[in-house]
Amino acid sequence: MFKGFFDKIREAFRRSEVTEELFEDLEESLILGDVSVQTSTMLVGQLRDAVRKQGIKDVDKAYALLRELITELLTRHARPFVLVPNNPPVVILIVGVNGVGKTTTIAKMAHWLKSRGRSVIMVAGDTFRAAAIEQLELWGGRIGVEVVRHQMRRSRRGGV
Repeated sequence: MFKGFFDKIREAFRRSEVTEELFEDLEESLILGDVSVQTSTMLVGQLRDAVRKQGIKDVDKAYALLRELITELLTRHARPFVLVPNNPPVVILIVGVNGVGKTTTIAKMAHWLKSRGRSVIMVAGDTFRAAAIEQLELWGGRIGVEVVRHQMRRSRRGGV
């Protein structure tokens, strides 16, 4: 079964109590999920400190605390997306690990931009998972946005 980024994070908390192993598994999951080593270490350190200070033993409470820490981090660094009138074309590149909702986010952004009178083209770039391209095309059809994609080529071994 395919496990996405958030599944792996949640898996670190599937134990009976908060232990050092939980923190180690969490840090590994964050790093493997392309969260920088610096950010992963900082988040796990903040969680570890808060758990100790508050005497938290319950893994669900520790998980809720992690969510608060991540929310605070993202909120602190969030910047508004501003549409400048009469600006030249803008390219928005979305990258990330499998299973984190990139395609859905792209579709939501495309719909939002289109609803504000912008001309939008979605491009399935550097993806070799046929289902991802099909999903982006499905979204493009639903919201009336053109999708540009590469042609899938069969390898000599019979795969895509």
